Amino acid sequence: MTRKKVYLILLAALLAGMTALMSAATVRIWQEGSARKAANPLEAVYTPERVEGAILRLSPLLFAVIGMTAAGLVLGIRDEKSARPVPSPEAERNLLAARLETPGKEIREERKKRQILRWVRRAVFALCMIPIAVYCADRGHFPESDLEAMLASLVLHTMPWAAAGLAVLLIGSVLEEKSIRREIEMLRARLKAKSGGQSAAAESPSPARSPGSPAMDGRPAAAGKTGRGTAAVRAALLLAAALLIALGVLNGSLNDVLMKAINICSECIGLG
Repeated sequence: MTRKKVYLILLAALLAGMTALMSAATVRIWQEGSARKAANPLEAVYTPERVEGAILRLSPLLFAVIGMTAAGLVLGIRDEKSARPVPSPEAERNLLAARLETPGKEIREERKKRQILRWVRRAVFALCMIPIAVYCADRGHFPESDLEAMLASLVLHTMPWAAAGLAVLLIGSVLEEKSIRREIEMLRARLKAKSGGQSAAAESPSPARSPGSPAMDGRPAAAGKTGRGTAAVRAALLLAAALLIALGVLNGSLNDVLMKAINICSECIGLG
């Protein structure tokens, strides 16, 4: 194992540890603040001093991450694989399929299975979003008196469904990619049989070809396209965000946010 790889592993471990500890500190501050507020509603529990104390406890790890990052920048250490284009199995499949006039029966069946998988994945994700929409549409779930309890209830009732929907999209994307790779193997076998037993490795755009071949240098154009799985996740997140914004406007949260912003500007900052 090279020094560069050891450095990258240590930096990733430090970042993961710092993220976990900061998340735990945030939850601890919220729990302590909720308990103090329940005992004394007028006590200021979410103060800058408490946040500063939590950050100071994590300062050694934070300085270690900053120091290692600065050392990596000075020494020019970086992950060389991050600059390489991501191979696109779908683009490779399309290039191979273009060389066949008609796909075989097995290939058509594989494509049909993948289409069914795609629709099932979308349907299950839509079903997971229905309880979230129903919960957010009920204005009674958003009381104005207790913001912490409202947020805790919102997370409790929506996050499991959102996590389940994203897990379905992720699993579906992995299964779809495996299906595409199976189709690639079928296409290569048919091309090999069509060429009279000649090896299809030199003809198909495989990663084993020389760096100057069109399959490698011409791949960034195909690899630049976002895979269907990633595009589906992005589209689902955008739709979920738009849905939650629309529901927030419908249940009156927009007016509440506007009034709070006006009060902050006119009373706290001193505008007007």
